[in-house]
Amino acid sequence: MPHRTFNDADGRRWEVWSVVPGDSEPLLTDPKGVAVVKEDELRERRRSIDERWATGWLAFHGIAERRRLAPIPDSWADLDDAELARLCEQAVVVSPPRRLIE
Repeated sequence: MPHRTFNDADGRRWEVWSVVPGDSEPLLTDPKGVAVVKEDELRERRRSIDERWATGWLAFHGIAERRRLAPIPDSWADLDDAELARLCEQAVVVSPPRRLIE
């Protein structure tokens, strides 16, 4: 999975990588290697992904913001920084991940 960093026109630093949900998701296990989440539960989680993200997305992660862009553009990892910044501008702002413990 390619991973890039770039600065946008305002000088903000971003990291970008592709995310493709699928069957390669690891099974969650306890320290002894026993599965703690059943296969059908994992399949159900995958089905619950919003339709627009189902085939994958580019994840843009900045200091104060996260964004997603779908579908994943061909050869995105070969784009120059200015082109990545344009894609980042087009991406949808997403909420930060929820924390289980505050």
